[in-house]
Amino acid sequence: MRTDIYQSPLCERYASKEMQSIFSNDRKFSTWRKLWIALAESEQELGLPISDEQIQEMKSQIYNIDYEKAKKWYEKAYKEGLEDAKESLDRINKKIEEAS
Repeated sequence: MRTDIYQSPLCERYASKEMQSIFSNDRKFSTWRKLWIALAESEQELGLPISDEQIQEMKSQIYNIDYEKAKKWYEKAYKEGLEDAKESLDRINKKIEEAS
């Protein structure tokens, strides 16, 4: 899967290569990381215990995105969310049955 361009069935027909790049996963996630770095730098200026080494480590990883690891994490979180929702519905149904 390409991550340097936004992919959808309509992109090849209606979107320029530049527009596909702007909305790509690479651009989205590296931009988020740049925002997190700016936040860490601001928090450091305000006195939070964030070292220069930690900020440099964040900067060194801006474009090092492990999409396979992120996919596995997302799938696990999604599955756990579904399981939590099912447990909640089961508890609600049990209370309804008890009230009947």
